[in-house]
Amino acid sequence: MIYLLLAIISSVSISVILRVFDKKIENNMVLFAGNYVVCTVLSILLGLSKNVFTVIEGTSTAVLIGVISGVFYLMGFVLLQVNIRRNGMMLAGLFMRLGVLVPLLMAIVVFKERPRIIEIIGMVIAILAIFVINLEKTDGGSSSNNSDGSSDKSSKAIYLLLLLLIVGGLTDSFANIHDKMGNRACSDQLLLITFAVALLSSIVMAFVKKQSFRIKDFAIGMIVGLPNYFCSRFLLLSLSKLKAIVVYPIYNIATILLISLCGIIIFKEKLTKNRLIGIIMVLTALVLLNI
Repeated sequence: MIYLLLAIISSVSISVILRVFDKKIENNMVLFAGNYVVCTVLSILLGLSKNVFTVIEGTSTAVLIGVISGVFYLMGFVLLQVNIRRNGMMLAGLFMRLGVLVPLLMAIVVFKERPRIIEIIGMVIAILAIFVINLEKTDGGSSSNNSDGSSDKSSKAIYLLLLLLIVGGLTDSFANIHDKMGNRACSDQLLLITFAVALLSSIVMAFVKKQSFRIKDFAIGMIVGLPNYFCSRFLLLSLSKLKAIVVYPIYNIATILLISLCGIIIFKEKLTKNRLIGIIMVLTALVLLNI
């Protein structure tokens, strides 16, 4: 249980750190490079004892999935930062956890798994929760009057949240794809390739966007990198000790609750009626999806 608790704390820490340093970040790709330098180095150091550089059966699959996963990993972090800045830590954390819908749909469509009635109900509740939260956006912006652009802004906000949900969910799906199509013994190789490709992608994007190297941005990224790596590591360790039906509901629900509490208590984010209803619906959906 201690590994699960550490995974939850690590996950929440990522959002809190990004929120705290948000206004001090000038070059986000430099920040992400610092983040993935730490993740890559830790993957190498902790993977050496497990022969992370040894080529075994299934390594090529791990490399291929890792390359794709690394690109999506970076996209997910960019969207998380953008959504925290635009929509607050509470909603960003909520939609990030809702990404569980994507691997579930992929399991149904791609791997032909049949969803149970309780999972279908959970999916419906989760989708309704998105509409409830979106209703708050349109109600609060006087959508009948487009002269001030409030309706356009609210629409863009919900699109960013949905994009975070999809990209985050796809990122989580790659682990499931590797589990189904690859060799589980290559999980350390998969983790290393994912972080290394994300690092390379962030460096390339920094050059493309002509961002200058600032030690402050890189240092903040390194701070984010510690909980980012250990979130994945502790989650894997908790799954080796506890049943998945115990780990995933507790992990998702506790993360949402703690992120919401941090948003309210530390950053004074407002818990409106629609947000409260949406959070309750999402928590209910996550329980049903993970039973």
